Amino acid sequence: IQMEDPTVYKNLILTMALQRPRVKEPKSGAGDTSSQQEHQILAPPSKVIGEGFYWKEYPALENLLYSHMGEYYEWSTRSRQSKHQQAFNNALVEKVRSIAAAEGFSFDSYHFTDKRLRDRIRCFFKTHLQNAKKRLNTLKKNVNSKDNRSCLQDLLQQARQVQEKAQRAQPLIRTVSITSEEEAVAVSGGVRTKK
Repeated sequence: IQMEDPTVYKNLILTMALQRPRVKEPKSGAGDTSSQQEHQILAPPSKVIGEGFYWKEYPALENLLYSHMGEYYEWSTRSRQSKHQQAFNNALVEKVRSIAAAEGFSFDSYHFTDKRLRDRIRCFFKTHLQNAKKRLNTLKKNVNSKDNRSCLQDLLQQARQVQEKAQRAQPLIRTVSITSEEEAVAVSGGVRTKK
């Protein structure tokens, strides 16, 4: 299985990062009644999203982040710390806030300035991508195993599908032009911003 090609490697990482973690069934402990377990499972998340929240508690927000993971990964590998990546990050923060509001949630203004929310979003992506790299390295080390070889072949097929989907997806930001003064101009969320 050929993985020395940087594009193939990048697509494999993205494919693995997009795989959702398995949901673990809660363990029933001594003294827990089924109604207590149901309450723990069905309890709605707080309307004010505070420090220490989990993205999975807010499926609409988690789905938004998963849907833009490919774009994030592309920006972070192609042009780290660029004006375009900053525009993408800022647009994503606004989109997360907008989706949260549409779902009836808001972020705690003390704990979640734009900078802190941007950091939490970055950590979401970084964690998923780093875990995917670790899993891929483990598979590569044990490639002689029939199961691992089969898993890698499946992942390569999925990576091709992810690449095809990414080519059809609408980016969160679109690069419009570079002016004569070499300023990057990006359009995000319908607002034209000079960077």
